[in-house]
Amino acid sequence: METKKSEGKMIRKVVIVGIFLLLVVVGVMLFMPQKEHTAVSQSKDKVSLRLRWLTQSQFAGIYWAQEKGLFAKENLDVTVNPGGPGINFMQIVGSGAEDFGICSAPQIIEARAKNVPVVALAIVFQGNPIIFFAKEKSNIKTPRDWVGKTVAVYHGYEQENVYRALLEKSGIDLSLVHEYPAKFDMAPFFRDEVDVWSGYVINQPNIAEEKGFKITRIFPDDYGVHMSGDTLFTTEKIIRNNPDLVNRMVRAFLTGWHEALTHKDEAVQIVLNLDSKLNRTHETKMMEWVEKLTLPGNINNKIGWMTTEQWQNMIDLWKQYGGITKDIKPEECFDMHFVEEFYKQSRQ
Repeated sequence: METKKSEGKMIRKVVIVGIFLLLVVVGVMLFMPQKEHTAVSQSKDKVSLRLRWLTQSQFAGIYWAQEKGLFAKENLDVTVNPGGPGINFMQIVGSGAEDFGICSAPQIIEARAKNVPVVALAIVFQGNPIIFFAKEKSNIKTPRDWVGKTVAVYHGYEQENVYRALLEKSGIDLSLVHEYPAKFDMAPFFRDEVDVWSGYVINQPNIAEEKGFKITRIFPDDYGVHMSGDTLFTTEKIIRNNPDLVNRMVRAFLTGWHEALTHKDEAVQIVLNLDSKLNRTHETKMMEWVEKLTLPGNINNKIGWMTTEQWQNMIDLWKQYGGITKDIKPEECFDMHFVEEFYKQSRQ
């Protein structure tokens, strides 16, 4: 009798242990797929973005997107690489060595003329970023005042094309203006060896003012010389092979710019945190001019927007003054699909 009771207890223990082990196995099986799914969802697409210049407020929207996790939200692991002297960002991206880049809009046209298959995705700086400026005391206020004066010209750069277009539209013969081969050092302007300097509206004029000079700005846009500045671009291959990646990149990029321009002081602080050598006053002033290039008068008041007419005007300008002979069509230069998708889905 005792033996049967012992056997009964043993059987119950075996059954209980068996049920417990079965539950453990079922639990493991149920949770394994979920863990695998979580691991996959956390794996981000690694992409690179090459800037056209060094760290500064010019790229505040990009740094904002990085700092605020907007790229990560789109499942992107973005490496932002600075540009600078001697770095051919068009070649780097055009060759496929990196995925995305920032260039001026006319640089897309120049690249297409050389059969480099790059495509603009969104234009940030709608206004012409090229500027000419003189000291107030010189009384130089328009291009017509350049006759007999010395003007700094960056030969071989887009500033030269804008300069030549500006003179022609103002009815001034090139021979009547003395050209000074400009470099990055503005000392000749400060020493009164050069009457008119050229540069980027967000930078060089501000440097002159920080040195204590009162200046007069001359904007090419006021004389019918239009070109657009900073532009997000990639290659035909990336657009063709991975449109979802491009869509997510553009979405984070534009969101970053909208938010950075809404919170300019915080955006400047993010930039300053990236490089301790930067000056707050200079970067803050740069951010103000970035906003002026980006928002007022913007096409449809939408950051990134592009039109066929806009690109055709730049192609015509670069054919006339930039030495381009190849027949380039606007639709080769830009793809509006991703910007349009962004504004369909967002409340911006």
